[in-house]
Amino acid sequence: MTVPRMNPHAELDDLYRTRTLNPPRSGSTESYFAGIPVAVILTGIALWRSQAMPRWLPVLFVVALLAGALAPPGVVSVPLSLPFVIVMMLLARRIWDTAPER
Repeated sequence: MTVPRMNPHAELDDLYRTRTLNPPRSGSTESYFAGIPVAVILTGIALWRSQAMPRWLPVLFVVALLAGALAPPGVVSVPLSLPFVIVMMLLARRIWDTAPER
């Protein structure tokens, strides 16, 4: 008696079939992840146009966020994410300093 062999790609085949047979759901993840860089760039443009901060800060915001978001997982992502942390601290300080007193 022989034991039937499992197809090692059976789960991938099921996943592929599910994604291709369900069109409304198949593009939602892709559009979500494609929208992240668009949102970052639009935020950088809004910061640039606001003229409420130095011109280098919005550019550094976009570059640092994209570098941190596209960093590979693991220890190497920590130094690639540090510029974004610094930029966010500079932005927070800038907002705090320009906020009206109540």
